[in-house]
Amino acid sequence: MIGAAVLVFARPQSESRMEERWLSFLPLDQASDNVKKKAEALQTSLHCCGLLSYEDWQQNIPDSCLCNQEKEEEGKCQTVDYGNFLLNLVRQKKSVFKQNCFPLMLNSATTDANIQLSSVITLLLLTLLGWVLSSLIIYQMFFHRPPAYQRLHSRLETKR
Repeated sequence: MIGAAVLVFARPQSESRMEERWLSFLPLDQASDNVKKKAEALQTSLHCCGLLSYEDWQQNIPDSCLCNQEKEEEGKCQTVDYGNFLLNLVRQKKSVFKQNCFPLMLNSATTDANIQLSSVITLLLLTLLGWVLSSLIIYQMFFHRPPAYQRLHSRLETKR
């Protein structure tokens, strides 16, 4: 019961904590290798680029942000100028995903939290139902006369 209450009250704060945590990794191209790998894995699976935009990677946009021809035709991509390491003298154009990743991550985390909360509440309700039913059975066994069919059966046996 306490766990459910904690989940309910901590939920609004968890979104802001998640946002603070992920935004602390910006710019992504300067984050640790572990964070980069996680961000690139998210970008690959969710078809998005950067937490807030492709600019989170500054001038080092990874291949996980790049669109393929199919996604370009679906209108999920944008063409951006991309500077080279040579002091931005050579400019290239890349097609990257329009969608940023943070709203997708937040939606996924919210869905997971909803599923967990629903599971906990369901288990609590089933536990409460079990307590009520077992209490009724105990009450019936110790504080009530036997049911009428049992009394009738007892009378028939004594007459034989």
